Amino acid sequence: VRGRLCLCVPVSGLYCRESYWPNGVIGPYFLPRSKDQKIRTQIAAKVMLLGSVPDELRRFIGSKSTEDGILRVFDMFQYRRLNKRLFYLFVEAFLETLFRGNHLNEVFKLLHSARPRERRD
Repeated sequence: VRGRLCLCVPVSGLYCRESYWPNGVIGPYFLPRSKDQKIRTQIAAKVMLLGSVPDELRRFIGSKSTEDGILRVFDMFQYRRLNKRLFYLFVEAFLETLFRGNHLNEVFKLLHSARPRERRD
């Protein structure tokens, strides 16, 4: 397992580097997508999500309940702030797992407790 992991990490790192910095230069700027493109992408993503649920699960939970749940999860992922927070949580969990002996969980607790909170008035 360790040998395979060592082979995969450099290859994926090279792939990431080449996709963001082809030939050592920052990649081209992408134009913002039009509203029609965004809507088409959303519809395609919903169709893929709805199609990814096994038929056995649909029969067990119920087709309507399954569809409602998937669409609710999809709508939840449309919030930019929530996505950023979820990404940060994944990064923190990854770093804590990668560097177990460094007690990063305590560092993250200190960082979160010192961070000013937004107030909604």
